[in-house]
Amino acid sequence: GSRVLPYRSNIPEISRFAFEALDKEYSEKASRRKRRNHVIVAGKNYGQGSSREHAAVAPRYLGLSVVLAKNFARIHRANLINVGVLPLTVADGGNPEALQTGDLLEFYIDDEDRRVTVRNADKGKSIEVNSGMNEREWAVFRAGGLINFIRNKDKCLVS
Repeated sequence: GSRVLPYRSNIPEISRFAFEALDKEYSEKASRRKRRNHVIVAGKNYGQGSSREHAAVAPRYLGLSVVLAKNFARIHRANLINVGVLPLTVADGGNPEALQTGDLLEFYIDDEDRRVTVRNADKGKSIEVNSGMNEREWAVFRAGGLINFIRNKDKCLVS
């Protein structure tokens, strides 16, 4: 909203407003984490109305690594990939609601098949997920985002 507009080009400042409507302490909690990577578990159409890059950049700045959702708004999904956040959808029959805040999730990535397996280490159960990424999207994600992908284009398998 209008409170955020003056900070549009200041990522550290704008990140203070990330997910404010859902969790007023999100930014503070994410900033305090020793290991800055964290996961957001979401429902349907994650990122709806968030087509601007800041909606992906600000949480990434705070250490967001993965969004595990039932499905994504198309443009926001692309923005997540472009900043190096892994967007995963829960496979049919998967139950993201079974995850609890603080659960330790382990991610096993198979680059050859572009597959990801998620294991809840606290509950000893795996969650079936899909990346749904094509070869170029996968290369952008694995490079750490679009800027790194372009910077290292000569080294990438996909052009």
